[in-house]
Amino acid sequence: MTDTTTFGLHEGSAPSGRRTRLVVHFGGHKTGSSSIQETLQAGNDPKNGFVFLFCGHPNSSAMMQNAFLLPEKLLSIRASEATRADLPAMRDWARTHLRRIILEGIAARPEGPLILSAESISSFVPEEVDMMLAFFQDLPVEPEFIGYIREPAAYLRSSYQEILKLRMPPNPVFAPADATVLPLTHHAVVETLDRRVGRERVQVFIYDRASFPEGSVVRHFFSLLGVDPGAFTRIDSNQGMSQLAVKLLYTYRRLGDCPFANRGPRRVEHKFAEDLGRLQDVPFELHPELRDKARAVNSHIFGWAEARLGRPFPEPEAKAGTGIRSEADLLRFSDEELAKLSAHAAEFGISTADLSADPRAVAEVLCRIRQSYG
Repeated sequence: MTDTTTFGLHEGSAPSGRRTRLVVHFGGHKTGSSSIQETLQAGNDPKNGFVFLFCGHPNSSAMMQNAFLLPEKLLSIRASEATRADLPAMRDWARTHLRRIILEGIAARPEGPLILSAESISSFVPEEVDMMLAFFQDLPVEPEFIGYIREPAAYLRSSYQEILKLRMPPNPVFAPADATVLPLTHHAVVETLDRRVGRERVQVFIYDRASFPEGSVVRHFFSLLGVDPGAFTRIDSNQGMSQLAVKLLYTYRRLGDCPFANRGPRRVEHKFAEDLGRLQDVPFELHPELRDKARAVNSHIFGWAEARLGRPFPEPEAKAGTGIRSEADLLRFSDEELAKLSAHAAEFGISTADLSADPRAVAEVLCRIRQSYG
């Protein structure tokens, strides 16, 4: 396929009455996708004006990856569970399953759209987008796409927390200065979709809580669907962590001398991280110096955002002299922070008699806490 290839999905290609509206929410990453997905799943009923396509999990990212990723890319993320010989069967199963779920959704005759949500689509390259669109074209659906783009420094701050929550080999545990110089391409899929299906079928918004109804991306998304969000209980999921929680997780991942510090069941690792996240402290922020570096590395996105999205990214709040700047900041603990960790350990009946400001002593206590999760 060439960059000018389209898929007959522009207006006039097929009467809308013969196709069911399919809203594809592609994230992107760190823009409230989990909250959107879990709220949709909780209210999933044709009587509510939509059918949410559930592929075994509210986030259909894994299904979409298995169905449409290029072989080398898919193998790189499934290396622990599949070989190259397994890929054709994996792809066929995913596409067959996805087709069945879409047809079942159509059969439910919703008054509103079918909705599919998978933020993995935000990382699709043009060839993967082409395979996805060809798949949709073979079904009686009319796809449109909705996504959000986050300001680069805010995105990296949020994704850094996610790296620490679910650290799995071979992903490195970045020091903050390394994590913030990563070049981002999470706007590229928007350009591809614009070319393939037309901008009129691709709605993209800056992720800015100040501009959303009641500060909620969930309410904003429901308004785009034409569904009354007041009829649903909003689920706020995967919230940001405090600075202390980030410091503790980094110390655990970097220095923890226990087999599960960098390898463990994702569900258990997530629960461990979420419990640490409840420790009260100031919100995790990057030092302004690192924020400026992240914005400079990704300066190309700023001009694109204003031209494509119709407004600039919001400026981050200036907090001179605050925030995490280096690994040394992450491994330094005050008496107050140690007291909070000690109180948390006591909830599990774990002694902290050997706890000190030495980060290895902190990591040892964290390993004992984590071990109590089984």
